[in-house]
Amino acid sequence: MSDQTPPKVFISYSWDSPEHQKRVLALSDKLREWGIDCNLDRYETSPAEGWPRWMAKQIEQANFVLVICTLTYKRRCEGEEEPGRGNGVRWEGHLTYQDLYNAGTLNRKFIPVLLESGKFEDIPKPLQGTTYYFAHTDEGYENLYRHLTNQPGYQKPRLGKLRPLPHHNSTSNPQPVPPIKPPQPPIDSQSELEKFEFAKLTIGRGDKIQRQNYTGKAEKFVEDLGTGVKLEMVKIPGEIFLMGASQNEEGSGDDERPQHQVKIPSFFMGKYLITQAQWARVAAFFPRVKQELDPRPSSFKGDDNLPVESISWYDAVEFCQRLSQKTRRNYRLPSEAEWEYACRAGTVTHFHFGDIITTEVANYDGNYTYSNSPKGEYRQKTTPVGSFPPNAFGLYDMNGNLWEWCQDTWHSSYEGAPDDGSAWVDNDNQFRLLRGGSCVSNPDGCRFADRNNSNPDNADDNIGFRVVCSSVAARTL
Repeated sequence: MSDQTPPKVFISYSWDSPEHQKRVLALSDKLREWGIDCNLDRYETSPAEGWPRWMAKQIEQANFVLVICTLTYKRRCEGEEEPGRGNGVRWEGHLTYQDLYNAGTLNRKFIPVLLESGKFEDIPKPLQGTTYYFAHTDEGYENLYRHLTNQPGYQKPRLGKLRPLPHHNSTSNPQPVPPIKPPQPPIDSQSELEKFEFAKLTIGRGDKIQRQNYTGKAEKFVEDLGTGVKLEMVKIPGEIFLMGASQNEEGSGDDERPQHQVKIPSFFMGKYLITQAQWARVAAFFPRVKQELDPRPSSFKGDDNLPVESISWYDAVEFCQRLSQKTRRNYRLPSEAEWEYACRAGTVTHFHFGDIITTEVANYDGNYTYSNSPKGEYRQKTTPVGSFPPNAFGLYDMNGNLWEWCQDTWHSSYEGAPDDGSAWVDNDNQFRLLRGGSCVSNPDGCRFADRNNSNPDNADDNIGFRVVCSSVAARTL
């Protein structure tokens, strides 16, 4: 393989350990940043053509196959080594002994990679005698990179140790591993934006149902999180708006008053609630900032497009910090004022689709009604993001589905609230704001102005979040 041709690498791994998953994704991200084409064994169910044929295809197309290996472990229930693995060792993914024996030591494309400190005997027997690498140290990453790219001037590592040697045909120093270069910030705030259209639905004003469809337009940028997972961020134009509820708004309380004007600068907000796929991807970003994240915390399962739930406020903050660390943009939770402004999207009604709410346009407890709204379906679970029409800004599920964490601490009224859109966190009460209602909420809890709060440690299955970003061009160096 020439130095100019990026190698194609297939990583075989079974994805059944959250801690090991993080290390495999970190390895894949590192290799991708160095220009290596990585393909991960990420099927959660058997592929259509069956595992043997699928694996054969991946092996044939790859220049190298990384066989992720872990140390011996005991089955919890029986206290014995997992059957079928042989030699008391375990390797990851869907490679069989036959696959490995067919490769043997004659086919050097198979490379054992240890996720933990181990020894030679921890490698599957068919691959013993080959060079192996560690995926838990910087040196291990660099050693593997040099092997995959066949960099001149280095002795092939043995037993995970690499020692640089002078080039045989030159007295110059060996070529170093290229540093990871951070992406350049865009020239201006428009350089990454793209326009999109969406279908908006209004169902009524006052107490009358009068459905009206129209096409909305907005701008967004797309954050590529890797492995096919993307995050869409919609531009929210700045404006002054009236926050809170009037005295005569049905279902309102004193905590939603006094109404007050707030000036909101332009910002970007997630088009959808954070999905389970996005959560799992960012939870695997390494290193952690303050705490571990469960990659699959949600109670409602079966669809990666379901919004992630059962996460605490601290979990959501950790997510934002890891996302910021990875992308070098300043991602965070919205302030309460930003959230209400984005939810209202320029409307003065009680919901973005009017003063009436139905279960055709939002996910809530349809056994209850608001004003003259009809009863409807009670789904008792979350729905995939984007299942209902968006608001005038192009944001989905702002009313219902899940309560959404905000930055602010709880205040019992808006007396003394900031008027610049910033988060209000200057008191001793650490309870955090929740907005928007959920799939188990009464319809009045889905109003623009309704406010809720909870202990930041709370991780109920009716709580999720979306992220905001102050500027598409704002990257930290």
